[in-house]
Amino acid sequence: MQFHDILPGSSINWVYKDANKLSAENLKKLEKIETDLIGRFAGIVEENTEKYIVFNSQPWVRDEILKLPAADGQYWIGDGESSKIYTAKDGFVDYNIHVPALGYTCIYIENSDMAIPVKENKFNASAKHLENDLIRVEIDDEGCISSIFDKEEQRETLAEKANLLQLWEDEPNNWGAWDVNHFYRETTPEQAKRISMELELISQFRAIIKQEFTAGNSKIIQRISLMQNSRLIKIENEVDWQEEHKMLRVCAEVQIQTNEASFEIQYGTLKRPTHSNTSWDAAKFEVAAHRFVDLSQPEYGFALLNDCKYGHYVKGNTLDLNLL
Repeated sequence: MQFHDILPGSSINWVYKDANKLSAENLKKLEKIETDLIGRFAGIVEENTEKYIVFNSQPWVRDEILKLPAADGQYWIGDGESSKIYTAKDGFVDYNIHVPALGYTCIYIENSDMAIPVKENKFNASAKHLENDLIRVEIDDEGCISSIFDKEEQRETLAEKANLLQLWEDEPNNWGAWDVNHFYRETTPEQAKRISMELELISQFRAIIKQEFTAGNSKIIQRISLMQNSRLIKIENEVDWQEEHKMLRVCAEVQIQTNEASFEIQYGTLKRPTHSNTSWDAAKFEVAAHRFVDLSQPEYGFALLNDCKYGHYVKGNTLDLNLL
């Protein structure tokens, strides 16, 4: 069991050293258990850069992009039923894999002696633009997302910017490791400043924009990616955090009008008002939730998803997530 003070950062230094050591030992044990289970199921499998067994532990079918290590060149990649020519660049090759629920898929990769023209990318991409068959994403000069246009529905989903990174004051009256007081919203946040941008990757399956920011004394490396046949815009932030009594938050203002937002919790969702009509409503300014918050009206919706952050602020058409 992990003591709760470790999670919010309210323990003293030696507790984290001890927790890191115990976690490393537990991860080694889990890795051994995983290896033993796979060995029982698939037999002893030696490391081989030409053959892979990909397992899906989830109870739903998954289509994912694998990043396979491979020297630059062309390769046959297949799953035993079909194969195609793929091109490796910068030491890896993208492969779109289909894995059944609670199942596995075997794939192989072989050098190709055939000279096949590189397949035209399905992406119209640059350092300021990502586009597939479903949506078009525009990045402004500050590094924010200025437009997410749904091509199928022919509608703009943003009212203002998304991916707006802001550094807010974090000076609650009491219990700084736990509390967030409502009056932090009365202060003026510092917007992260972009210092560089580039189109880091474009393949037949995805495109990635890399941006670098500064916020206070901290540095942020951000990657914005879009896959084929997907409306999901994935944003990954790597932060060198050098702040005290600050919060790093990201927000989006969307073209959705609704009185309630839906938040994921254990085994379901809960609803919270998007207004402050009563003192009770105003007190719900920060909502703890798991993997998503959703704003929906009868014919359309917009969701903010995450894999490890829990503090949400939703008022009107603004979705806001506490990153650090």
